[in-house]
Amino acid sequence: MSKSLSTLEKISADTLALELYMKNLPDGATVSYAEVQQNSGVTMDKKGRTRWVTAAKRASRIFMVTRGFGYTMSSPENAATIVKKQLVSLDNKVKKAEVVTNKVLVLHSNQMDKTERQSVQAVSAMFAQVRILSDAYKHEQKNLAMSKPRALGALIKGSQ
Repeated sequence: MSKSLSTLEKISADTLALELYMKNLPDGATVSYAEVQQNSGVTMDKKGRTRWVTAAKRASRIFMVTRGFGYTMSSPENAATIVKKQLVSLDNKVKKAEVVTNKVLVLHSNQMDKTERQSVQAVSAMFAQVRILSDAYKHEQKNLAMSKPRALGALIKGSQ
């Protein structure tokens, strides 16, 4: 057996072990890297964490990373947080892409032909739209979070 084939078998075995472990986790469960390693038998180093992501895709499970600790599986209670983290991640990537696009336009706009320049400008406009929608969502979530304590306080005062 070749070395690459045995490596593929190991990856597949690790991914399947993680997938099986993940399928048995209840919604909202929080597990540390050590727990995952102990219960699945997969070493949770950088490769193990990559295999966790692959297993999650295969198992159709959504999770949230708790930096330096482990994972929290999705649940109705943390669904908004997971979506918000994805939005922030997307927004950060779009920011970087927008900077590159603007630099390309500044540096090479004069040398580009008209259709190419219009294409880059169209992509730049799309990035701007994503940023606008992202900012609107962030402000909406912030306002919602700020209004919850007030609403809760009103409910408590009203029940007395």
